[in-house]
Amino acid sequence: MDHKRTHGELPGYYVEVALDRISGKWKGLILYALMTRGPLRFNDLRRCLPKITHRVLTLQLRDMEDAGLIGRDVQMTTQMRVTYALTKYGEALHPVIIALEAWGACGTGPTGPSHGHVDPSAELQDGPLREGSPSRQTMRSVRSRSASEAVEAIASS
Repeated sequence: MDHKRTHGELPGYYVEVALDRISGKWKGLILYALMTRGPLRFNDLRRCLPKITHRVLTLQLRDMEDAGLIGRDVQMTTQMRVTYALTKYGEALHPVIIALEAWGACGTGPTGPSHGHVDPSAELQDGPLREGSPSRQTMRSVRSRSASEAVEAIASS
């Protein structure tokens, strides 16, 4: 992103800033894993995202930490234990990520339902969901609805 621009020079500047902070193949899935499962260690995140490489996960975590989306808690016991968790700033993305998931689950676009629908969270391995996140059943039930109906269904669950 061109950081020389100011908010007054470009319509949608703040959308660009937000997308820059969460862009990329893995950031959304990392955020989703931390939102639904709570704080995780590096290897727990690798298990959630088995196709991500060690190097890419490291780079994505550093980038999100620099952006203030996640925090890194280092505890020194007999060996160093590092846990990643969302910051309050990162937690503010919860409704956005859930809305993106609902929108993706609907598989609709300007031309109607997508026949080649790809679930954005399909790469996440099943595991315990954190309290307050929508259940998998709720997410399955919204797949046949419009995006706005899906978001409403998640909000009411």
